[in-house]
Amino acid sequence: MSINSNQYTSSARLAQSPTNDAAQSAIQFLLNGGTPADLPAADYGGWGEIVSALCDRHGTEGTPGVLYLFETLARAHPDLAKLISAYAPTPPRTTAAPLASRLAPAPGRAPRHPRARALPD
Repeated sequence: MSINSNQYTSSARLAQSPTNDAAQSAIQFLLNGGTPADLPAADYGGWGEIVSALCDRHGTEGTPGVLYLFETLARAHPDLAKLISAYAPTPPRTTAAPLASRLAPAPGRAPRHPRARALPD
């Protein structure tokens, strides 16, 4: 498969737009195991060729084929990976203490090695 790499190198392409939103939704849906929508490639703007290729791959190899092709294309076209990650929700911030502080011994107690045996009284 030959996809013009010059088409997918502009960071401006990643600005939110209806075609970017449609392409991102379609690609994410395919990556999550969904079946392709029956929309023309023009509905996905500059991403139409890639969306069409992923839809074609889904028809022949299913979701594993889509995942493999996406990974291959994302390496060749970094903006494709950015398109998907740009719309990913940010993970929630947690107020829990870091793991190291939760595992630290109580004040005044020496740390105990996990394999240490208790001494007889």
